[in-house]
Amino acid sequence: MTMLTDVTRESPKTNTSKVQGIGDWLGSLAPSVASTLPLVVALCNDMEQMSAAQDAEHTAHKAKMAAQDAKHAALEKKGAAQAEEMHWMATILSEVQQQMKSMEAEWKTNKSKLD
Repeated sequence: MTMLTDVTRESPKTNTSKVQGIGDWLGSLAPSVASTLPLVVALCNDMEQMSAAQDAEHTAHKAKMAAQDAKHAALEKKGAAQAEEMHWMATILSEVQQQMKSMEAEWKTNKSKLD
């Protein structure tokens, strides 16, 4: 492997030896780079698969959250309907109680007239 200090040699008139030195140095790296290329490709493929898996997991989570939101909305709607029904039932009960008091008062008045 050519050392970096070797790369910096220059001829007095041109940079030819410098360019040649860099070329030699890069050429000496080629076998190392070539031997790691399959590893880099495998790593990129693994990262791509992990990213796809994370995307699928995220999509599934979003769908689950949307289903929960729909369920909560339905429960809120049901609760509102039940509250409305209870309000009307309380109103009717109040009216019935008023009518019963009125009928009781009328009954007492009629009973006292008969006695």
